[in-house]
Amino acid sequence: MFFSDLTSSGAIPALTATLQFSARRHEMLASNVANLNTPEYQPKNVEPASFQKALGKAIDARRTATGGIRGDLFIKGSREVGMDSNGNLRLNPTAINRGPLRHDQNNSDIDSAMKSIAENTMVYRMSAELLRSRFNLLQSAISERV
Repeated sequence: MFFSDLTSSGAIPALTATLQFSARRHEMLASNVANLNTPEYQPKNVEPASFQKALGKAIDARRTATGGIRGDLFIKGSREVGMDSNGNLRLNPTAINRGPLRHDQNNSDIDSAMKSIAENTMVYRMSAELLRSRFNLLQSAISERV
């Protein structure tokens, strides 16, 4: 068995994709906070539900192709989430059109921005912890301390 078989089996590819999504979304959300007082700035977001739907389809496709045991996940392109030719997750954020426009034509809301950052941080931390535990199990198995 090759190392790539170990790293593309079970939940590892889904956790990796979730970490990539959370990291890219965090950059976007941080940009929203940084531009909170920028005139005419339109905050952007990618809803986690669109990523979850695309990830679910990729998992179903892997189950159909390989029985779900192993294999890379390829997230097919949707309007908001997809993968580039190198297998990296790409986000196509949309403008958030909620809340009243202020006098400077900016409708940013610090409360909703911070809520989104907190939720995204929890998803990232949980995914990182689960991925770390998977790699610790692999390390234990490889070192024969099971």
